[in-house]
Amino acid sequence: MALRRGVSWARNVWWTLSVAAAVCVANGVCGAASAQDRAGGAFEDQIVSKIELEGLSEVNRQLVENQIRMRVGDPNRAAVREGDVRRLNFLVRFRNIVIAARPDPERKQTHVILTYQFVEAPTLADVQFVGNRALTDQELAGVLILRPGDPVEEFAMDRGIQQIKRLYQSEGYFAASVRIDEELLRDERVLLVRIVEGPRVRVKAFQVEGNTVFPDALLLSQVRSRTYIWLLRKGDLNLDQLEQDVARIRDFLRERGYLDGQVGREIQISPDGLDAVVRFVVEEGRQYRVGNVTVRGNQQFTDEQVRLQLELSPGAAFNVRAIERSQRQVRLMYGDIGYIDTTVRIDRLFDGDNPVVDLLVTVEEGTVTRVGKVIPRGNELTQTRILLRELRGLEPGRPFNLRELDRTRRRIANSTYFQEGVITILGQPGDEVRDVLVEVKETNTGRIGLGVGVSSDVGLIGEISVTQRNFDILDSPETLEEFFSNRAFRGGGQLFELVLQPGDEFNRYSVRWRDPFFLESDYFLDLGFSFFNQEREDFDEGRITGRVGVGRRFGDIWSASLAGRIEQIDISNIDNSAPVDVFDVQGESVISALAFGVSRSTLDSPLNPTRGSRVEALVSQIGVFGGDYDFTKLSLSGSKYWTIDEDYLGRKTVFFIGVETGYIPQDGEAPIFERFFAGGHRSLRGFANRGAGPRGVQPGGGLSDQFVGGQFSLVGRGEYVIPVQGDVIRWAFFSDMGTVLDDPGVEDWRLSVGTGIRLKVPFFGQAPFAIDLAFPLLKEPDDDDQLFSFDLAIPFR
Repeated sequence: MALRRGVSWARNVWWTLSVAAAVCVANGVCGAASAQDRAGGAFEDQIVSKIELEGLSEVNRQLVENQIRMRVGDPNRAAVREGDVRRLNFLVRFRNIVIAARPDPERKQTHVILTYQFVEAPTLADVQFVGNRALTDQELAGVLILRPGDPVEEFAMDRGIQQIKRLYQSEGYFAASVRIDEELLRDERVLLVRIVEGPRVRVKAFQVEGNTVFPDALLLSQVRSRTYIWLLRKGDLNLDQLEQDVARIRDFLRERGYLDGQVGREIQISPDGLDAVVRFVVEEGRQYRVGNVTVRGNQQFTDEQVRLQLELSPGAAFNVRAIERSQRQVRLMYGDIGYIDTTVRIDRLFDGDNPVVDLLVTVEEGTVTRVGKVIPRGNELTQTRILLRELRGLEPGRPFNLRELDRTRRRIANSTYFQEGVITILGQPGDEVRDVLVEVKETNTGRIGLGVGVSSDVGLIGEISVTQRNFDILDSPETLEEFFSNRAFRGGGQLFELVLQPGDEFNRYSVRWRDPFFLESDYFLDLGFSFFNQEREDFDEGRITGRVGVGRRFGDIWSASLAGRIEQIDISNIDNSAPVDVFDVQGESVISALAFGVSRSTLDSPLNPTRGSRVEALVSQIGVFGGDYDFTKLSLSGSKYWTIDEDYLGRKTVFFIGVETGYIPQDGEAPIFERFFAGGHRSLRGFANRGAGPRGVQPGGGLSDQFVGGQFSLVGRGEYVIPVQGDVIRWAFFSDMGTVLDDPGVEDWRLSVGTGIRLKVPFFGQAPFAIDLAFPLLKEPDDDDQLFSFDLAIPFR
């Protein structure tokens, strides 16, 4: 896509210089200014009294004057004249340039008149394209480079035509024909590019031949090009990408010791010109193995300690990439103890015709370097202490640690408060103490959202929200201007969130404040208040909740929390057909709870993780502060993400599994609004919201149509997500399973499978929209099915 938007600035410059060089060669003017210079000899060093320009008709006179450094009153010198000719030649507008001199008849013999005589090159009157449908004129012009007024030069036009062909091939038009209308160019100086696009070629299959060691499937796993799949993938034949695929297969062989391995490719086009089969031709050659490994220059670590950091050991298959990784590992080993300037070189020594590679590891250790001052820069609104707490291993006085430096860079990159961060170690190699410059660029941490959402679980929802992820409760505005310019209540690293969500079936209003480093400690404080109301099928449920939470982090992975809540619940508007369990809690009741939780997370992103895991355990005691109920609630959840594949554009295929379980040990003590339910888009897809589990009993006897939840739940899901169009559209295949019971077990097991799409539009926020189609494979007779489910949130900002 980047190619369709035009070439880079560097390529533009290169082409311009290439055109200039071609004109110079064609016209014999490069490096030959003196041969066309008639201003020397007796006129050298005489004072220039007048400068004349002759022969200019189409070239702008001011443009020419801007290139001339000779001035009236200056001495007439060859070096200045030659420089003028060189600069004028780079305009690529002239076939010939002559500088002539004659005495000034009105002045003394010491004055001279210089005349710059130009023979202009023919220029293009217009540039046009015909026959293009897949690509616009603007896209083609961005590649062609030539514009009206540019010189008519065969070299530049040929280069442009080749780039247009290349652009078409990158878009899958492998047989595209591109040519110039020579007659129109000769007669009217109009560059008319005639294009016959032909069919768009799609890759139907990839094949491998010539391989004897590695199976076809293993070699083809290195290919990032994709075959055509109707509606899912275009599968265009892209020559640039195929060349990268060839290089990947070749690298695959060499990483496994086949240093002589060669890979080529053949393309077979179908008779109708629509489909292609790409065949990779492989010659594996001999496998090279590692011979002797010699280490020298090391003093802080023994030879054996250095060898243990290498991925290559005697007798192992030689791996080219392992050389780079081994060098890095040795440097990191030294970097752990402050030797940040250590250099490591691994030389390969071949044993004649034998497929053996000896390794010579040379270490230049340097000296221990300690951290000096840490200099933050770029945090104009965010307090310096907020930036400093993202740093790891940069306490002044301690030895540098390269692993901690890498960790700090990742933390800043994933921070809530900054877009990017650059860490620079100041000073010179060999200095005992070196300062550190930490440069960051702040991100917009505030958001005011107005929008509407819709979900198959809770219906239509409106939203008005105010969120500030870098809030400072003590930073009150000194002026109204400071408040309205969003420079007040900012910079303290706290979270403030106000959410108003009115809906037709669901209403929620909440306010929350959280300080993740309360009083600059490892503890965090979380305060919240919310009002909730939802119209369920056979009753209305309302909640007023106050929450206070405190917790502590143990490093960057583990944390523990203790949270209390007081909640008033109102159950009203009960239908006569509602279960007995609903009538048992009719009216207002109060719940108090104290919950202790422990969590561990290594996810690479909280919103769209692609690797890592998260585990959370929670024990809640209901009734600890009084109230109408007394029981214990246990829950455990875990999730794991794997990046299965990553294409050449960085789009990742991700596999995810998650498990959630909960249990209430006291039989019959938990009210219906505290039990576990299953079914719905965020639980068991393929089943209606709360549509799987035990059903209630009606007041007059008989089974109710409504579900009343259970005291035990176990729900698991697996999901495989494939990128279709960048990060905007992804295709998901999933399976959900689980059960809800009154006692622990795996009876009444439900299972569903399905597929769906994930839409992520930056304008609408970071969280993806999900639309799924699920089919229950295992279910109970009384379950409520729901094949189609969705969860959309569309803010207007």
